[in-house]
Amino acid sequence: MTDTDTNIDTDTNTDTDTDTGVGADTTAETDGYQVLVPIDQNEEHALTQAGYVADLPAASERVEAVLLHVFTPEESEEIPDELGTYKSADRIASVRRAREYLDERDVTVTLLDASGTPAAAIVEAAEDHDAAAVVVGGRKRSTAEEAVFGSVTQSVIHGTARPVVVTGDETA
Repeated sequence: MTDTDTNIDTDTNTDTDTDTGVGADTTAETDGYQVLVPIDQNEEHALTQAGYVADLPAASERVEAVLLHVFTPEESEEIPDELGTYKSADRIASVRRAREYLDERDVTVTLLDASGTPAAAIVEAAEDHDAAAVVVGGRKRSTAEEAVFGSVTQSVIHGTARPVVVTGDETA
């Protein structure tokens, strides 16, 4: 097909192939996108992360905030087996606060929980949900602390090709 075989109707944003008469919608995608927001126990960080998401352009119309809490092996040990069914993200105070904040601003929220190593679970969730970005709550650590304990944020940054936004300590 040559360039002369296609007519572009600029009023309807539809390309029409003159050989077949079939049109294809070329209107820009207006669908929303998901932003993964991994939340630990820190309520201040959770509110800062939620504030960042709520401030995204057209957040109330286009953004779905996927709030993820990863239950670490230590947290899982603290919960008796018979209460395992209660191990869910909505029972974590920091997750509830972030959800309330986003709900008040009409941002769509989905809760997600996982168990395991936080960085690996975050990277896996970002891939599984095809997240447009990951918004993590940063914390200051000394170089020695990072060398000994590692950094979830660093591991996420190095573990995914998706954009990672690190929010600071200011409350939204």
